[in-house]
Amino acid sequence: MGKQRRYLARWALIMAGDKGPILAGCEPDGAEYRTSTPLVALDPVSGTAVTASGRRYRLLGDPDPRYALEALNALWNTDGVEVRVVGIDEAVRLVAGNSPFDRSVEEQAAIDAWKLPNVAGQIRLLMLRRGLDLERAAEAVGLEPDRLRSLLDGSAEGWTAGEADRVFDALAARGTADTGQALVRADISASIRRRVRDLGLSVEAAAGIVGLDIGAMRGIVERGETRGLSIERLDKVIEALDEAGERYGGGMEM
Repeated sequence: MGKQRRYLARWALIMAGDKGPILAGCEPDGAEYRTSTPLVALDPVSGTAVTASGRRYRLLGDPDPRYALEALNALWNTDGVEVRVVGIDEAVRLVAGNSPFDRSVEEQAAIDAWKLPNVAGQIRLLMLRRGLDLERAAEAVGLEPDRLRSLLDGSAEGWTAGEADRVFDALAARGTADTGQALVRADISASIRRRVRDLGLSVEAAAGIVGLDIGAMRGIVERGETRGLSIERLDKVIEALDEAGERYGGGMEM
């Protein structure tokens, strides 16, 4: 199963020594700092990126380098490491030299041992902010309480970093604040309107391309309304419009 797409606000592209570029920023509701592994793909037009670990990101809003550096310093030990923010053009060039992770079992075990306490700490903080005890958190993510406890108490026996990441994602998704959801939806609907405009599409033509009811498409384009559509479905709309732009080269005038 692929990793869940992550949405990142107040973001920036950063080099930490010779590692990067990575993404740093926060969850859309501002509740959690987030950083990524090095990027292997970056599309500044669509505001999407893919990391070496296979995580897909959608970037929300404008960059916020000062905040992103704060997030990086909160989650990473950067003592003695040169940290710098890089621009989009430089990041695209740097990404071209990266490749997806291909680790041995021993290398992955070492990374898991380093990363697990960090992820467990983020889960504990998220539970505190959501007002969840162990039993309610375990129920929210579909685990037995003892299984979740084994991650949180520091032993993490039988856990991988990827599994712990999925627990964090599931817990964050169940408890995401309405303001965070609203920010994501507003950003995606604005991206859809911009693509429809740039491609020169009518509402009817756009609806046909993405497979949406004309009324739903009109609501997005004319009023920014996304009620009744999941964020995942809205992402598919953007992907379909991007594919149409690649096929026709823009200016479709339909």
